[in-house]
Formats: sequence, C-alpha cells, structure tokens
Amino acid sequence: YVLANAMDKAVLNGFNNYAGNTTYGLWTRTRQVSDFKTVNGAALDTGNLVKTVEDAPFPELAKAEAGYTSALGLWGVTMSLTIQALINDDLGEFMSALNRAGAIAQRTIDKEVIAQLVAATWTNNTTTSAGLSASGTPTPEKLDLVRQAFINKVGPGGEIMGNVPKFLLHNPQNAFAADVATGRVVPGGLATLPSARAGAIQPIETPYAFTNATDYYLLADPTLADTVVLLKLLGMENPVIEEYDAGAVAAKKWKMYLPFAAKPVVMSIGGT
Repeated sequence: YVLANAMDKAVLNGFNNYAGNTTYGLWTRTRQVSDFKTVNGAALDTGNLVKTVEDAPFPELAKAEAGYTSALGLWGVTMSLTIQALINDDLGEFMSALNRAGAIAQRTIDKEVIAQLVAATWTNNTTTSAGLSASGTPTPEKLDLVRQAFINKVGPGGEIMGNVPKFLLHNPQNAFAADVATGRVVPGGLATLPSARAGAIQPIETPYAFTNATDYYLLADPTLADTVVLLKLLGMENPVIEEYDAGAVAAKKWKMYLPFAAKPVVMSIGGT
C-alpha cells in the first residue's frame, strides 16, 4: 500500500507538471460523465438583447442548445519493473519512469483533443480554406473576414450569438505568420499595418496540430458554444495505476489508465 501510494503520487506529479506544456485547457470545456455509455451534451447559446420600439412588447430571449453525443474511451498502457531493477532495489528509476508516464498521459489528452479539432468539419469559417487563405501566411485582412463570420454566427434558434474568436491555433513553423496576423509583429515593408483589434486573439502554438503548413484554426472562448469538449469519468481527473498479475514473467507489472474522450461542438453561420 505504501508503494502504491507513492506510485500514484509520482504519476500525478508527472501529469500535473506536464500540464504546463499543454494548451487544450485554455480552449476546451471539461465535462464529467458517470459511465461508459453514450452521453448527450449541449452547449447553450448566449443570445443577445434585441432593439425594441418604445411602448411595444419585448421579444422573448431565444436560448437554444446545440447538442452532441459521445462516449468515454478507456486509454491505458502497461509498464514493468524488471527483475534487474528489483534486485538492485532501484526505486529511483522506477519512480522516474512513473513520473514520465504521467507526462505521457497528459500529452495523450493534448494530442487527442487537437486531433478532434483538426478532424472536425467546422461550419463556422474557422479553417484556412475558408478564411485565412491557403498561402501559408494569414493576413490581418483575412483574419478580419473570419472574425466577422464569428460575429454573424447564429445559434439553432436563429439568434445572432455575437461570438468572437479568442484563440488562433498554429504549428511551430507558422509562428511568425501567426504573430503578424494578430498584430504582435510588424515586419519591415508591410504596406498595411495589422488590425489593432486582432490583438485580442491569443496565438497558441502546438507541435501536435496540422500536417499541412497552411492550416490555421480560430476558436472562440470555451464558455460559448463553439469549442471542443473534453469528457472525463466522474471523480477521475487523473491517471490511475495499479498492480496486476503478469503470470510467469521475471518482472513486476502495473497498468495505468485514464478514461476520457474529446468531442467538437459545431455551430453554424446563418443557413450554412
């Protein structure tokens, strides 16, 4: 029991420490589910007040929901403490391996969330093919086009949501272009200065996103409807490790697992 408690702490330490290298927590919404059955989720439209005429009834505030269905997946791996490590009583190496395993668990979540982002068929003009150009260099003008698309986006009830992009996700090789597009860098010879309004967009660089150098994604604040949802098992936020009978092998074996799933919540613009 003492060893098991130390193991859990080592895994958790690696899991939490590596979280500083991930970005999904900024632009995802975390929800908990009670089991591995199919779950239904919803993202509530924010809605807006509507200009009304004096001495006339006020319109009803429309608050519709966009839904999604998903189910938890069980992610896991086995790890061994070899007979040589056991004989040498090399607990330091074992705890180091556990710490790295926790970091791997955190990285796995980050990679899967971004994979869902890239795979989703967004209908709100968030990909480069529709708004940020395919030239590999997003411009402030084209960034404004995508921002306008967000602002004009309507929810299922037909109301304008007033959503705005908050994050620009890109891979490391596009870092300079992303900084130019968001007004953080003004390169020499640029005829049109970047829009000051673009400075409200936070660039996020991730090595796990995109195989295509021309891909960029704009995402809204996760408190609004347009986001990626991360599902976790109720009461289980961190990876769990436990010993198991490995049979006739010269080693001690443990299994580490973390149930989670990622799912995009997709909204639309107008009738598209």
